[in-house]
Amino acid sequence: MKKLTVILGAGASHSINSKLKERDNEKYRPPLAVDLFLESQAFGDILNRFPKAQILASYINKELSLKQEKIGIEQILSSIQKDSEVDSRIKRQFLQIPLYLNALFGSISNSFTTKPDEYNLLVNACLKNIDDILFLTLNYDCLLEIPIAEDYTIDFSKEQDYISNPNWKLIKLHGSINWYRKFRNLAEKPLTEGEYYDYLNNSNFPLDFSDEFLMVTMKNHNLKNIANDPVYPAITVPVDGKDSNCPKTHLQTAERFLKTCKNYLVIGTSGKDQDLMSLLEKNSPEAESFLVVGNTQKGATDTHTNFTLSVPQFKKNSQIYAEKDGLTSFTYDGTMYEFLKGLK
Repeated sequence: MKKLTVILGAGASHSINSKLKERDNEKYRPPLAVDLFLESQAFGDILNRFPKAQILASYINKELSLKQEKIGIEQILSSIQKDSEVDSRIKRQFLQIPLYLNALFGSISNSFTTKPDEYNLLVNACLKNIDDILFLTLNYDCLLEIPIAEDYTIDFSKEQDYISNPNWKLIKLHGSINWYRKFRNLAEKPLTEGEYYDYLNNSNFPLDFSDEFLMVTMKNHNLKNIANDPVYPAITVPVDGKDSNCPKTHLQTAERFLKTCKNYLVIGTSGKDQDLMSLLEKNSPEAESFLVVGNTQKGATDTHTNFTLSVPQFKKNSQIYAEKDGLTSFTYDGTMYEFLKGLK
């Protein structure tokens, strides 16, 4: 049985439809992590709805503009998170970041495109050539879900939608725009917008959530209540050393799959996510095939280095594919099909 783990990061979604079609809305192209808080026309309008997060955005963009070596958005957000643990004013600002990310990537999922060509090609080729596939994504958006939802007539509103198919699994390690958590210490009573923000402003940090994940359909986002329950987005803020934010059943499914998977395809991620690296290092056997796809030689080489240093099992039988358009080139020039057909 051919098994393959496909690992996807922000660079993968950013590359979708690099050759724009008339149906696409470039204003909502998924950003790279470094561009999350830039006030482009579309993103700025969304950020304006979260004024406390907007205050932090000014600081984040200022720090990024200094281009200090080894200081990226993860390190900046980590510093802010530490400050928020002791400063209630910063805490109130920081707690709006997941709300902003939920609204941002929800709008991206609904407005960028209805036809993500590269994901369509990738998913279709994987399902045709591989018996058992794990799509392991770090992205919040629902663009990858579009071809899967269409093929299998599901809306990803239930935990089992992601893990019940015998031929594929989809694990979203850092959460999704259609996932939420209930507050543990709130009665079952929906809150008005004002009550919701008052509650956040007066809450201790970190927030206390129930273990249950509430999921809605792919098109839904920016919710404050689900039925009678006030909820908060199940999205991991991109900080250094961030934790996974997905159901235990999903993590357990990923662990079981990885234990017998020897083929890996990595697209559009840096290899710096400690939770991902730990998951792979603890569960993956020695790889028979490990391929990193990137849009520059340096970027792909850096990703390859980060993965193989953290997961020694990936050092052998590893390759790098670096072309200008990254995922687009990989899916269009025949390399993807050669890679998939060559797996054992």
